[in-house]
Amino acid sequence: MSTVTLNIDEKLGFQLVYRQERDTPFPVEEREGVKFLFLTKSREVLRHLPALRPLLGWPGVFKALTKVATGRRSLYLVLQEGRAVSTGWCTVGRCRYYQVEPDAVVIGPIWSAKQCRGQGLAPFALQRAVNHLMAQGRRIFYIDTFKTNTASQHVIAKCGFGAPVSVYLR
Repeated sequence: MSTVTLNIDEKLGFQLVYRQERDTPFPVEEREGVKFLFLTKSREVLRHLPALRPLLGWPGVFKALTKVATGRRSLYLVLQEGRAVSTGWCTVGRCRYYQVEPDAVVIGPIWSAKQCRGQGLAPFALQRAVNHLMAQGRRIFYIDTFKTNTASQHVIAKCGFGAPVSVYLR
């Protein structure tokens, strides 16, 4: 996929789409006081219910269980003192907004707790998730964000994604 020159107006609804092919994992150092988890099965979601329920609520937990049960979706999270402080979804081979390769991973949405922003947790979590997926043979990754979300764009850049490859109106 080639890089697209962006010439869009200032509407908030535009999403920037990034794509990356990786051959080597990120050199991610462990962080003291945080635990990274990659949940691929419903029982793993249930095991971490105490951390997920305050964040997602019961309807969100049920939705997470349903998504993970598809076998295509997984949830990563970073726990700090037993609380989820950074999360992200990963979906293999499917995006409802733009076309991706059958073996590509679409990452997002990603989230970090307001009190933890600026501490590098989102890049840490995203890099660990990519490394986990690479260990499973995945090499192509997509992520998108609102063109006004500079914090997310910063995380995306820290994780080796170059310029956006396309845009779409959400």
